[in-house]
Amino acid sequence: MKITLLQENRAARPDMKPEHGLSVFLEKGSVKLLFDTGHVTGHFMDNAAALGVDLGTVTHVAFSHNHMDHTGGFPRFWHYYHDELGKSCPVYAGPDFFRVKYWDHSKHEPGEALYEPGLELVGPGFDAAWVIQNQVTGFRIFTGDLLELGDDVWLMGGLSSDRGFEEIDPTAAMEGPAGCGTLHDEFVDEQMIVVREEDGLTLLTGCAHNGVVNLIRKAEKRFGLPVKTVIGGTHLVAADAARTRTTIDWFVQKNIPRAYVCHCTGPVALEAFEKEVPSYRFAGAGTIIG
Repeated sequence: MKITLLQENRAARPDMKPEHGLSVFLEKGSVKLLFDTGHVTGHFMDNAAALGVDLGTVTHVAFSHNHMDHTGGFPRFWHYYHDELGKSCPVYAGPDFFRVKYWDHSKHEPGEALYEPGLELVGPGFDAAWVIQNQVTGFRIFTGDLLELGDDVWLMGGLSSDRGFEEIDPTAAMEGPAGCGTLHDEFVDEQMIVVREEDGLTLLTGCAHNGVVNLIRKAEKRFGLPVKTVIGGTHLVAADAARTRTTIDWFVQKNIPRAYVCHCTGPVALEAFEKEVPSYRFAGAGTIIG
């Protein structure tokens, strides 16, 4: 198995184009999975070229959720993959993928730097009409909890319950029914990738809006194996000090062998992981695992 970070907020090599976003390429047996496609620039494709990754070999695409920094690069990829190469493949998104999402900055406390009476549009990176117009015939809304993509690579949904201390960011919002008003976003569209091996599991998280501890627990319960590697975001950038501390302590106690936490983990939590969690590993655009 080989996992390559094509896009991340930071760079692991000087020839990479770092950008706020995430894109991961997973190769295991016959599966060549593109998990998330970074921001609207599609810089993950430039990074792939610099790394010698042939995106023409992609067999599956899956989105962790619909935010632009995870889906915005897909139109550029599809233009290359479908229009230039004449190829198609399954593309998996979660329920409510096409519902418009926001950060509701009025939920911040007045006086905070981010406070304002306004909504910041954050997704999706493309709409349903675009999918039809551009002949993405393999596009599927995955409504189950587990789907094997092949060679013990699994797409896992149904991540929104049993969060415990990991409450969803109160500023997360989405359009209401029939486009009327807004509701708190429970991220029912969130998905992760689970790779099963004999000695344990590898998880690819997008942002883990439903809580990285919750996701680890769900995977271990479902597969009956310990998580050995975590790669991706934890969304601790929006967490308070108490939640960050609880998460750090949990990782220390759990002693997961490899924690490549990155992207939306945020500078404060990343510093804590680096200083306090022995299994922490740096992850940036160009990082290769396996």
